[in-house]
Amino acid sequence: MNLFRFIMFCFIDGMNIILHEGGHTVFGIFGILFITVISGTLMQLAIPFIVYIHFKQQGKELASAAVLFWFGENFLGIGRYMKDAIVQELPLFGGSQHDWTYLFGEFGVTHHCVGIGQTTIILGVVIMVYAGCKLVALCIKKWFTKNC
Repeated sequence: MNLFRFIMFCFIDGMNIILHEGGHTVFGIFGILFITVISGTLMQLAIPFIVYIHFKQQGKELASAAVLFWFGENFLGIGRYMKDAIVQELPLFGGSQHDWTYLFGEFGVTHHCVGIGQTTIILGVVIMVYAGCKLVALCIKKWFTKNC
């Protein structure tokens, strides 16, 4: 495992897992299984998106682009989790029920889990590429403004 991947897993993915499991815990108080299950993924996406909006409204372009990258990165893990709905090979935190097996089952689309998961991953990559390009452009602009 290279250093970049290790940092991504330990910090970003670790934070994503905390947010995901926190969503289950916070919304589990309602006692409605569907809300409890879907809230993990919703919280995992909502927090970075809210932080992105905050920085965007404050005019902090560099910070907003970095958080947008984080938001997009979440889709990679979510997509991988979705693709696992049938085979259920990924290790689970906080319980034995696979969120996406349950959710896809509720909508009758479990047999499409690989395609839906792959589409989710592609969406995440698109968001990350956009955010990465924005970060590079902002850094170049800042460097030229500072040095010219």
